[in-house]
Amino acid sequence: MSYITQSELETAYGVNEIADAADRDADGVADAAVVTAAIGRATGVIDSHLRSRFTLPLVSTPDLVREISLALVRYYLAATNANERTKDDYKQAILWLKDIREGKMDIGLDETDTAVAPTSGGAEFEHGGGAFDEDALNEFRGHSAGWRR
Repeated sequence: MSYITQSELETAYGVNEIADAADRDADGVADAAVVTAAIGRATGVIDSHLRSRFTLPLVSTPDLVREISLALVRYYLAATNANERTKDDYKQAILWLKDIREGKMDIGLDETDTAVAPTSGGAEFEHGGGAFDEDALNEFRGHSAGWRR
């Protein structure tokens, strides 16, 4: 699941900036495949940080996760032409992801978004009480002993 769309990216940074960064066929329009690839890359980075704390895909996208995604995608599209603002936003986004992963930052997710504790992957058993208590078993043994005679 992607955290942003191309339209949201263009709204945030302007159609011209995104077209300049993602126009590989020189037609003046951002190439959807290039933008989609950058969004996928950003989503992978975000998920790698969120996975240890939350069940993915998220039920809802917190505003901060959307902002992080915008910053990462912009940086990936700019490649070697990233300006200082784009680089700074990228660095801040990575710091936020680390803080989220370490539980230092609350992103406003409720319990439905909380990940379950990891397990070894195998079956888990919990010992509980039996179906019959000790008195019932003793009574059964006493009656069944008479049946065998």
